[in-house]
Amino acid sequence: MLQVPLSDESWQTVCHLFEPAVTGRGRPRRNPRHVLDAILWILLNNEKWHRLPAIFPPTQTCYAKWLEWSRDGTMTRVLTELDPDRVVSNLGISN
Repeated sequence: MLQVPLSDESWQTVCHLFEPAVTGRGRPRRNPRHVLDAILWILLNNEKWHRLPAIFPPTQTCYAKWLEWSRDGTMTRVLTELDPDRVVSNLGISN
């Protein structure tokens, strides 16, 4: 069963799917664990993006990562690895 925030054990199961943060110039990247927690909160609560609580990274950041990870298959792999008994047929989230 998925829970938000992810437990350390659950994060260890999927952390290999996310590229390591690159240090350098510009803004530091958001922690992918926190972004994933936000996306999972949206999915599990069937909420709209504008209802994302302020405890999570900015909505625009989370939505952009959700789009990227949905398109490249990362979200499907995350959900499959976290909850293999649950059939993930629709990753649609309303705006």
